[in-house]
Amino acid sequence: MAKQERDYDEIARLYNEFGSAAAKQFISDNYGIKNSAYILGKMKNGHGYTYNAESKRYDPAEKTKDVALFLGLEELCQTEKLTAIPIKGQVPTNPEIGELFYALMEDRLLELSHYIHLKQSSREIVINRTALKSAGYQVAIY
Repeated sequence: MAKQERDYDEIARLYNEFGSAAAKQFISDNYGIKNSAYILGKMKNGHGYTYNAESKRYDPAEKTKDVALFLGLEELCQTEKLTAIPIKGQVPTNPEIGELFYALMEDRLLELSHYIHLKQSSREIVINRTALKSAGYQVAIY
């Protein structure tokens, strides 16, 4: 059976004006759904409405501008709005992202320093394989 399109505007209007019993009756009569509380619960989390617990009403959700996941053909063909694509390994120019990048790198290096030590005077690299393996890492030397 195909999913029937529901009139959430009417459900919200009935709920706000006459209460939950009227809305549940409307859902049951028009859509044949026995558990109408399920539909009211879904409306609290979407479908263009937000539930205001203080007033016990469904209020229209604020319309937000939809951001497309993919560029449209018009946007792809516009050449004056091209921006640089970051190259792998390039440090971001945004200061906040740059700080985050450096913090993450610092954490990664700190974690590796528990297992790997560089001795520049003797040009040695000391790797604690036992500690690495117990931490869940695999050691591969090329």
